[in-house]
Amino acid sequence: DEDDNELTDTIEEENLVGETISSEVLDFEGYDLKDKPEGEVHEVNDEITEIIYRYKKKVFNIEVESGSGGKVTGGGSVKYGEDSNDIVITSDEGYCIDKIIVDDKEINVVNCKNQTLDKFTNVKENHKVKVTFKKNVINSNPVTSSLIKIAFLIILIGVSAVLVINNKKLIKAN
Repeated sequence: DEDDNELTDTIEEENLVGETISSEVLDFEGYDLKDKPEGEVHEVNDEITEIIYRYKKKVFNIEVESGSGGKVTGGGSVKYGEDSNDIVITSDEGYCIDKIIVDDKEINVVNCKNQTLDKFTNVKENHKVKVTFKKNVINSNPVTSSLIKIAFLIILIGVSAVLVINNKKLIKAN
């Protein structure tokens, strides 16, 4: 709601016809000036004079950045004093979360595949989340991956051969 994000400072004076009154822009934490009357000195022409200054909540940015191998969601605009969305990090197939840097400080990677960061609460400044991903060790080298597959196949053939030999011994024994 727009009114929830606005602050209005109103000066009301009565029975000052023909006089002048001064007004000034005030500084409200978390708000920027949106609209004000022209000038700071106002001549009173009517019986009731109303001078209005409107302020809007400051908006901050939660910037998310990721390299190839995954994605980061949940960034965007957050109004002063409010909480951000969850920041969700998801690696692509064959990749793993490598580093998470929040406001130039590295934080621990808890889960290689996906991780949800704590929300930024009571936001009063911009924040940045940068994530890098790395290829999974097994999938990163095609030679290693092929060797693992060959080793598995050799073990499977060996187990099958042992079963066949044992089966033949059982048949001869009967």
